[in-house]
Amino acid sequence: MAKMKKWQVYVVVISLFVHLAASRVETIIEGRTVEITNKLFDFSSKRTVEITNKLGGGLTLTFHCKSKDDDLGVQTLAPDSSWSFKFKTSFFGTTLFFCKFMWAGESHWFDIYDDDRDGDGHKPCLWHICLWDINRSEVCRLEDSSGRDICYGWKNAEEVDLVYPLFDGAAETGKITRKAFTEWVVKVYTSRKALAHSLNDTKTAVKQLNKLVTAILMVVTLVIWLLLLEVATTKVLLFFSTQMVALAFIIRNTCKNLFESIIFVFVMHPYDVGDRFVVDGVPMLVEEMNLLSTVFLKLDNEKVYYPNALLGAQNPHHWSPIHTVVVKEIENMNKMKMALYSNHTITFQEYSERNIRRSEQALAIKKILDDLHIDYSLLPQHMEVYVVVILLFVHLAASRVESMFGEERTVKITNKLDGGLKLTLHCKSKDDDLGVQTLAPNNSWSFKFKPAFFGGTLFFCNFNWSGESHWFDIYVDDRDRVTDNPCYLCWWNINRSLPCRLDENTNRFDQCYDWNKIQVLVVMIISLRIQIALLQAETIASYVHPNISTLKSIVRITNRLGDGSTLNLHCKSPDDNLGLKILAPNKSWSFTFRPNIWGTTVFYCHFTWPRGHSTHFYIYDDIRDGVHRASRVEDVVVDAPAYRGKWAFMKTTVQISNRLSGGLTLILHCKSKNNDLGVQTLAPDKTGVRKGNPCIDCTWHIDQNRPCRFNQKTNLFDLCYDWNK
Repeated sequence: MAKMKKWQVYVVVISLFVHLAASRVETIIEGRTVEITNKLFDFSSKRTVEITNKLGGGLTLTFHCKSKDDDLGVQTLAPDSSWSFKFKTSFFGTTLFFCKFMWAGESHWFDIYDDDRDGDGHKPCLWHICLWDINRSEVCRLEDSSGRDICYGWKNAEEVDLVYPLFDGAAETGKITRKAFTEWVVKVYTSRKALAHSLNDTKTAVKQLNKLVTAILMVVTLVIWLLLLEVATTKVLLFFSTQMVALAFIIRNTCKNLFESIIFVFVMHPYDVGDRFVVDGVPMLVEEMNLLSTVFLKLDNEKVYYPNALLGAQNPHHWSPIHTVVVKEIENMNKMKMALYSNHTITFQEYSERNIRRSEQALAIKKILDDLHIDYSLLPQHMEVYVVVILLFVHLAASRVESMFGEERTVKITNKLDGGLKLTLHCKSKDDDLGVQTLAPNNSWSFKFKPAFFGGTLFFCNFNWSGESHWFDIYVDDRDRVTDNPCYLCWWNINRSLPCRLDENTNRFDQCYDWNKIQVLVVMIISLRIQIALLQAETIASYVHPNISTLKSIVRITNRLGDGSTLNLHCKSPDDNLGLKILAPNKSWSFTFRPNIWGTTVFYCHFTWPRGHSTHFYIYDDIRDGVHRASRVEDVVVDAPAYRGKWAFMKTTVQISNRLSGGLTLILHCKSKNNDLGVQTLAPDKTGVRKGNPCIDCTWHIDQNRPCRFNQKTNLFDLCYDWNK
């Protein structure tokens, strides 16, 4: 073994001594003892952050710390108490932990650990331990072993509020996404690039103007020197002056254009490089600015040169900087042209993005007009005067009737039960079921409606609490509209003893009524019997004629284009126009209808989506989708009950037909509790089977290849069809 040299032995001994000494070091910092061990040879990148509440005044500190990958949760510190966490820094030196501190109505953000500041930067944490004191006005960290602190002010909330609107969606969510930040960087680069071009072209124009002025000054200086040196006499100068006047007469248009161009570029200066400019109705981008001309770039990258003097003569003006709607003109008293000027939050260089936003704005306006039922119908032409008078009279009469009987009513119900009881209520009318509602003590619930034109509007409610149940007519036309004390806001307080309505004259709940008697129960029983009778009538009617049915069908359409595109659809039947609908990705729209008795119901739709896609499809075809009485159920069809006698004493006939495929014979054995009908054998019978795959709830997925319908047998969207030719 080779012997160690003396200096190597000295190095080992000194290193061991320093290591043992470092393991015993204790640093006292404002009454806190921090034991630091094995730090001289600790080559790991582990860090410790300790936070202490130094707010004073006995305030509790609440804070929430995060990094890009870790959420440390919400912590609460009592006065002068501490909390710490440990972590290993990133190899690339990009570790960042930020915290939100809250106390007594105040809220502040601070980067509690930043690798550039606290890691190996110019002010690193002592021994990789970052000790922070949280004060009201600032946050302080120990800088060195002498106990001196370095303090930082809180982040200004006003600056944050100014920065967030620069990023798309950050103002609403409070977060800046990677995509929004990338788009902002690209926009800044584009703007800086356009600014650089603009400054470069401005310098070019200034240089050209400088050369022109320099040439003029040189000529004037030469003439003055010639006069001072008496080389040129007055007659010679007069001769040259006459020649210059003749020359100026020849090039007067050039001089005029030069002067107008200088005024246009340096005084008016209506645009810069990169701005959008509309010349003779053609939108173009400013590519280059010179002293005498400007170079424009069309959308197809064609360059166009325009003299500045010609542009200055066209009186250029800027776009409206605010959101305005201007009425342009009224044509033939039946058409009004309006212009919408809106302010864009993008630069003019992004022309394609502007076109996309303009299209979305037009579609949004169209949707709003459809929702408000605003459409245009051609007014009748060549009307006689007396017809106009009659229509005007009918319109005024209808408006008067609408004002008398069509005003909207509001019913408001408040839980005034004592003892902190919850109130459960269920309100209905003949046509509407408002559902079950639950009200906490002193809470309210309301609904709105328009009374029937001929009167008779009735809403009744069932109230339940603590084992009690009562019925009450919450709105009756004879009591709440046609009396001397009607109500437009019918406000009811529900008490244990009885319900009371607000008197709008006295502003007190002094109009109290008794709970409903047994008549409501009788009405419900009669209504139930009527519904049973209608159901039986529907069953009989559907077998008297295969297509007679009171059941409604529903068609649901879902946007499954798959590339984030918006689906536009317009559905019609020979009798109904369902209007234009716009579906966002994975959104649905549905409509209901009642098929006709002839089995010819058809609804067809026109589908369009971006990049020029347009197609048609029969979204409901009675031959394909209609429900028929002979539709097979597990390949065995049970035919209709025959009508025999009166409703209450109906006899029923059950007819079973063999619809098994493949010519199979059906063997069946039917029983009841009292009767055994024996074993029967049925030969194949293929008559009367309706083709297609019927549906009551027809749910469609629209993708780019073809539409597919939900199959109730397989629970999959596997019934796919080709688009219409």
